Amino acid sequence: MSDFSIKTSATGGGDYRWLRSKHGRDNAIPAAIDVKLLQAGTHYDANGVVPSGLPLGKVTGQATYGPYDPDASDGRQHLAGFLLEPQQLEADFSGVTTQVLNAPLLVHGIVDPAHVPTRPDLSTATKTTGVFVFVGVDYKEA
Repeated sequence: MSDFSIKTSATGGGDYRWLRSKHGRDNAIPAAIDVKLLQAGTHYDANGVVPSGLPLGKVTGQATYGPYDPDASDGRQHLAGFLLEPQQLEADFSGVTTQVLNAPLLVHGIVDPAHVPTRPDLSTATKTTGVFVFVGVDYKEA
């Protein structure tokens, strides 16, 4: 049975150094993150907090997103955006984590790759469905 109750939790502050401008913040879109694709210690900390700035890709044929992975073959090899706000994973009493996390997704903006969680290689060759300027990246004529 689905749980449609509203849950709120405080995740505390976040590290927003990855976001170099307010540009795009007011235009974030809702994204359903498939929690099964997240890995402890890589995509969330010991307290179950998924950090702001986590790069995400959309799973092909699904309405869900997962961690961006340039080596994936399920659609996540295309950068769709960045998690705008830190999110708290919640577990029910049997220890099963909620399967989908609804969160805001930044789909355009100015990003500092040096401070993006998981430190992916973001460059002019990054396949993306969004519009991003990566600070510190040298651009070349196509």
